[in-house]
Amino acid sequence: MTSSESGCENYNHALNIYQSLVRLYRRNLQDTSQALADLSCQINVPQFDLLSYICEHPETNQQEIAIQLCVTKGNVSQLLHKLEENGYIKKEVQGRSHRLFPTSKGKELYEEIAYDLSNFQRSFFNALDNEELATLDQLLAKVCQDHLNK
Repeated sequence: MTSSESGCENYNHALNIYQSLVRLYRRNLQDTSQALADLSCQINVPQFDLLSYICEHPETNQQEIAIQLCVTKGNVSQLLHKLEENGYIKKEVQGRSHRLFPTSKGKELYEEIAYDLSNFQRSFFNALDNEELATLDQLLAKVCQDHLNK
């Protein structure tokens, strides 16, 4: 069987992108976890992800977070409980929904970590110049938007 008969010549960009994204995600998650540990901030990556979303989208609710972060409402519930227990967020009942807000302690922690983590993430992508980074950001945002609206 030749390579063309086996389909090996049909380069699959989508599969290659998938594999690259998975590998990068795993590596970045490990490195980000270590960066947060090095900052001694007592918050893990999923908690910071949730706190970031709440700081950037005050008055959000659990369902919106689950949709936007592509996690289950149960997972969000566990993370919210821990953030609320530590005084980083507060819930307010508005009608039939619980709206989520960062506390001043939560905002302060977010601002502290976001700056350092932003620099760390930029260094993770230092193989790209600013224009390439902006293009990657736009392309990923486009793909995310397409899938988050389904």
